[in-house]
Amino acid sequence: MPLEVLYFKTEDTVEVEVYLNDTDMEPFVLGVVWKKEEKGFRKETPDIGRLAFKVGTQQLKDLGVPSHLSVLTDNSDAVKDLLHGEVVSLLQKNADLFNCIHFSDSYEKPDTSYKKVLRFVFKLPPPEDMTRIKPLFRMVMHFIDRVAGIRLSKDGKERAREARRRLENERLKADHSRRQELAQERKDERLRKEKEEAELLSPEQQAKRTARLAKRQMKKKLPKFKVMNYGQQKLLSVCSPSQTCTLHML
Repeated sequence: MPLEVLYFKTEDTVEVEVYLNDTDMEPFVLGVVWKKEEKGFRKETPDIGRLAFKVGTQQLKDLGVPSHLSVLTDNSDAVKDLLHGEVVSLLQKNADLFNCIHFSDSYEKPDTSYKKVLRFVFKLPPPEDMTRIKPLFRMVMHFIDRVAGIRLSKDGKERAREARRRLENERLKADHSRRQELAQERKDERLRKEKEEAELLSPEQQAKRTARLAKRQMKKKLPKFKVMNYGQQKLLSVCSPSQTCTLHML
C-alpha cells in the first residue's frame, strides 16, 4: 500500500506523486516521456539520467508504444510488465493529456526522504472536458498494484543493487571533493583578507605579525601529547604533525 499520495496542480498540469513502502517496489527506474522532452527530462530526474538506458525502437514497436514517446529504464523486463496493451492504448488515446511517467526506487527530491515513488504528470483538459482525465487517474491506481507485483530475477536484482552501490560511492566521493573545494576556497579567502590587512600595517606591526605567525607554525610542528586512562593503566599518546600517533605506558 502507498505511504502517501500527493497532488500538485498548476494552471495547466497536475502532478501525482505516490510514495511507496520499501517492500512495494523492486529496484528499477522507468521513465516514459515525449521524445522532444527527453533531454530535459533526464536533467530533471537525476536517477533516470544516471541509471537508465533508452529502450530500443524495435522493442517499443513490438509493445505497440506510440512513436512519439521515449522509454527510459534500467530493466527491460519491467518495461514488458508495465507497458502492456491496455496502458499503451490509453497513452495513445490520451496523447494530448499525457506529459510523463517516472517510477523510481532511487528518487531524489530535497523536501522528501522517500526513495520509492511513482510520479505522473498530466496536462489538464479544458474545464468542460475535465472528465477526460479520469482514465489517466485510473491508470495511476492500476500502476500502484502493478508495480507492487513485479518481481525481478535474482541476477537482475543484484545488477540493479550493484549499480546503485556504485552510484552512491560516486556521490560520496563527489560530496567529499566538493567539501574539500569549499574548505580550500574559505582558506584562500581568509589568506587574501589577511594579506590585505597586513599591507595596511606599519613596518613595526608587520614585524610583530611575522613573528607571531612563525611562532604559530613552530607550534604546529611540535608533537601533541595526551594522557589517557585504559583500565588501571595510564597511556601517553604522542601524535606527530603528520597525524602518526604512538602509545606509551606510563
